[in-house]
Amino acid sequence: MQGFTKLLLIASLSLVTPFTQAEDDWEQGWNDDMGEIPVVLTATRMRQSQLDTPASVTIIDADTIERMGFRDIEDVFRLVPGMLVGNDGTHGGKQTTVTYHGTQGAEHRRLQVLIDGRSVYKPALPSVPRVSWTDIPLAIEDVQRIEVIRGPNSAAYGANSFMGVINIITKRPEDVEGTRAKVTNGSNGIHDYYVGNAGKLADTSFRLSISGMADKGFDELEDKNGDRSSNRDSRNLDRFILRTSTDLGSSMNLEMQAGYKTGINQQRDTDDKIDYQSPQDTETNDGFLWTRLHTEFSSEHSSQFQLYYQDTQRTQEFRVCIGNYLLGGNGGLFGLSNADYCADTNLNGEEKRADLEYQDNYTWNEVLRTVAGFRLRREQIESETYIDGIRENDTRSLFANAEVKLHEAVTLNLGASWEDDEAADPFLAKRAALNLHISSHQVLRFIYSEAVRSPNIYEEHGQQIYHLTNASRSANWDATIPSLVDVPLLEAETAAAYTADSQIVVATAPWNLNLDNEKIRSNEISYFGMFDDGRWQLDAKLYRDEMYDLISEPLGGGDPLTNDTSFDIGGFETQIKWMPGANDESMLNYAYTNLMDEKNAPDLQASDNKNTVDLEIRMFAMHTASLAWMHRLSAGANTSLAYYYVDRWNNNYNYTYKRLDLGAAFLVPVNPDMDLRLALNIQYRLDDDPLLWRDNYYNDKYKYYASAELKF
Repeated sequence: MQGFTKLLLIASLSLVTPFTQAEDDWEQGWNDDMGEIPVVLTATRMRQSQLDTPASVTIIDADTIERMGFRDIEDVFRLVPGMLVGNDGTHGGKQTTVTYHGTQGAEHRRLQVLIDGRSVYKPALPSVPRVSWTDIPLAIEDVQRIEVIRGPNSAAYGANSFMGVINIITKRPEDVEGTRAKVTNGSNGIHDYYVGNAGKLADTSFRLSISGMADKGFDELEDKNGDRSSNRDSRNLDRFILRTSTDLGSSMNLEMQAGYKTGINQQRDTDDKIDYQSPQDTETNDGFLWTRLHTEFSSEHSSQFQLYYQDTQRTQEFRVCIGNYLLGGNGGLFGLSNADYCADTNLNGEEKRADLEYQDNYTWNEVLRTVAGFRLRREQIESETYIDGIRENDTRSLFANAEVKLHEAVTLNLGASWEDDEAADPFLAKRAALNLHISSHQVLRFIYSEAVRSPNIYEEHGQQIYHLTNASRSANWDATIPSLVDVPLLEAETAAAYTADSQIVVATAPWNLNLDNEKIRSNEISYFGMFDDGRWQLDAKLYRDEMYDLISEPLGGGDPLTNDTSFDIGGFETQIKWMPGANDESMLNYAYTNLMDEKNAPDLQASDNKNTVDLEIRMFAMHTASLAWMHRLSAGANTSLAYYYVDRWNNNYNYTYKRLDLGAAFLVPVNPDMDLRLALNIQYRLDDDPLLWRDNYYNDKYKYYASAELKF
């Protein structure tokens, strides 16, 4: 690690020395005057008109988020065609999963999520989804804009940008001022707070926010017999975020961020074969430091240097009583039936990431624009249980994208990314797109792209070795001291006689060396158009994705992981935006997704890899749709209505999801310098199914929360 740190410092000094000033290509683009055509920042790392992007893009701004009354960031993605938001029940708690076109629900790891260019994709610990939405140090009140790239984008962002990229852009300190204080309370134990302040000290603008969230999770837990009991999956978290922006001369800007999240996620008992003596609740501490330097050498040439470090610690310690024999494999955590002995164990783990990235943007002439750069990253996981020690993974990557104006009506985008990852073979991801401009506000795109997902540290080296310490005899002890049986899944461990003071090691998952990258080939024909002075927007996409060498087995399930799964996904999706008047805005999203096996047959029963395909399609849904309408009553006052629909969700049960949302907000002037905003949001489920997993039930179909926000 010391050598890597020195490399970061040397690179930092060499890059910072010649800089003079930067234009913020990530966050200023949408404010530029480009008529009524939206500007996209994420698709190629260049600021582009949506008519020129080599991807289908959905943009959601802060105004829409506030007017719709969203409480959770992940809920926003219900407005994105083809995107699904579910709750995983396999880890014993309410963990939100966001996917594009489905695939795995419990351990979805094929979507890249960025916050101001910083990846929050978790590379190692299997105890949470690959993006742990609850644990991100980010308040929804601080979000300025979200761009969703709907399709593979490894050409711009490397591995794990497999099925799409979400870029969450937060509010710049220069663009906000004053103080906000907000309190939200509602059903299901909802209690949130937010306090934010923005201002300027000398040449530095700052934005500071402190926030928290709490709720009780789902109400009931259903066992295999259909019997229900009270659930244990509430959450209670607090967050701190500081962002600064400093002008260094006339052409250089330095941004810095620091964030920290701490909280407790309650955890229900995950194995009915074990007598839990204490809760499995998880304490999470997630922090990061981030800096970015922007430089503008000229109107044609700008650059960006970014460096960040983040650390995630999860503490989950509990005591269990176990039976006569310790059995590895699929029979549960320990595979036991009696409870003669008690011991302490844990599922603790810590992830660390250091990331350095540099990109250079250059406009060569009226025909050609390029962006190119490199990234160095080190990821580390430390866990006695999951990794039996410390493991590290280094990644080196180069990327380049070019926009070529072949004709005033024809734009060509070419992109590629080379990445060398210690966990897998080097790869070259590539993308080519031809945009035919039908008119000044309409475009037809033809896109081909290839992307990969590299195996993470846990997939390569995870073992799930449970260390049982402080052993004692329980009240059920029968005066017989048995011996341990051999643990077949870990050859290095041998049977040993049990004594009250011994440490017992139980292995439930093997190593999985020599895994290959997951791969996808995507073909897309899409259309984007604007009509009637921008009052209408139409986005439509027809696609086919060929996915192969997929790793589909459950993490920690006892079976070795393989690259044996392959299948195709094809379908159609559309998004229509309509503004009938200055105070009204509506949005319709629909996606039809057709899943086929590797033989291109619609009948999955004929597939040679049916078992693993079944695991992949738990988050799959054939039809998804949403309809949202917002009406502005006056400045700061509005009403909203939304309907969400998912059909044939989770292939094992074919659930349906239908929800109706109502919202209203009113502005109450307190004095010329102070406003009070009161808001009420009501959600009503129109179906009787659980939310993706059978454990995810609410007793009441209604869910409501009200907020009071003071701005001064």
